[in-house]
Amino acid sequence: MRLLFCLFACLLVPLQLFAGADERFVVALYDETAPELAIRDATKLALPILWARIVPLESLEKSQSWPVATSLVLRFKTTPFGANVEFNPNQVRKFLTKRGVTMIKRQPHWNLSIYVAGVAEDNALLGKNLLNHAYEMSDTFGFKLDSGGRKLMLTFSPVTDVYGELQLHVDVQGDFSAKLLQQTDVAMQGYTDYQLQDFLKQVLLNIRDAYQGDIQFDTASDDILLRIEAEHALASQVMLEQALLKLAVVESIVPTLLQKQRREYRLVLRDGDDSWLASWFAAYGMKVTKQPEGSLYDWLVE
Repeated sequence: MRLLFCLFACLLVPLQLFAGADERFVVALYDETAPELAIRDATKLALPILWARIVPLESLEKSQSWPVATSLVLRFKTTPFGANVEFNPNQVRKFLTKRGVTMIKRQPHWNLSIYVAGVAEDNALLGKNLLNHAYEMSDTFGFKLDSGGRKLMLTFSPVTDVYGELQLHVDVQGDFSAKLLQQTDVAMQGYTDYQLQDFLKQVLLNIRDAYQGDIQFDTASDDILLRIEAEHALASQVMLEQALLKLAVVESIVPTLLQKQRREYRLVLRDGDDSWLASWFAAYGMKVTKQPEGSLYDWLVE
């Protein structure tokens, strides 16, 4: 049989055919030369796509030696362009369990935001490009991204280690703990854009793989009192407030004092970690100072 290529990550058609199915278990195969694919041929092409979505990264290499099990297929339909395959989640789970692999039980669903600080001339553009890259990866690795998911904010920034070497660091905020990550720093290289993409993939797959167990989410809130001493017009004040509200870690922002040269806010944070404030405001050209315990406010922004 002549097969040119198989494109994965097209779910619109199969989701209409197999409504209600877990998206990860539905695979659309395309072949421009074959008028019809037999079920075994389709299964052979579809299984690597399925494994990439539901098998933890540490076990993925093992899947190359697994048999082509058509018994895992729940529904199969040929099309003028290839075939649509839906796998049976229960049979797949049993298949993996026999091989000592724990399946990623549920599809990770995130409201992802990405920020870059101090890395490029246009950090905002780089952050946007990384977010687009995450969306491009989402179907391949079985996670879902949209505003209805759990909030997840990643901030990438350069730091210097104890040996004076420059490292690329990632902070995790939102409903997730940085404890999920195996690594939060990597040595910075010359091709930063490509390195950030690789690092982003590593971070997202670390968090995705935690879904094979009973993942714990950080949902506790905490209040931070913030004083900003700077003269700003109303428009810039509103823009700053909106920018803070877009952060996954910020649940709400309440103005408690609004004057021409001084503003005070109560920030309600989702996990109580306020260590990101300094680098975030620094990206806007502002200096942030943590105040001593017992002060009237927690952070001073100048």
